[in-house]
Amino acid sequence: MAVLNIEKSFLTENRSVLDFLNQSGQGLYIPLYQRDYSWDSDNIEQLLEDLTRGVQRIASGEVSDDSKEIRFLGTIITVIEPIENNIYPVDVQAIPARIEKLIDGQQRVSTIALMAMLLTKRLTEIKNKVKPDNVIYEQINEICNIWIDQKLYVCI
Repeated sequence: MAVLNIEKSFLTENRSVLDFLNQSGQGLYIPLYQRDYSWDSDNIEQLLEDLTRGVQRIASGEVSDDSKEIRFLGTIITVIEPIENNIYPVDVQAIPARIEKLIDGQQRVSTIALMAMLLTKRLTEIKNKVKPDNVIYEQINEICNIWIDQKLYVCI
């Protein structure tokens, strides 16, 4: 019986969520056999606590932000999907250059994308409430734009 050498069969790498979601030209595909989104408030709260705990460890200097110790989101498994397989968008021009089929981590990745969309919406609402003649308008506008364009938009 042949022995499967996992290290030769699969490429493993540690990546930040930002790096994972911010790959230019990449699309994520959730296969139909995956369960529907089913997280409840307890699951979402646990994810937020894990994120908060990890960020606090970085902010306190306990670990650096590029430390290999920071693993508070768990494993996400993807497989590169040949573009011609199972992908039928309405607009053929919308097919990304690279498609990764999400095998494990769908609930976490979906939740993070939904949170990024909500934060983008809320920041836009805050930005729109500040009147242009307000002293802090430029600061609020700049901070909101940085968060929306550079930090949240890559997740959605």
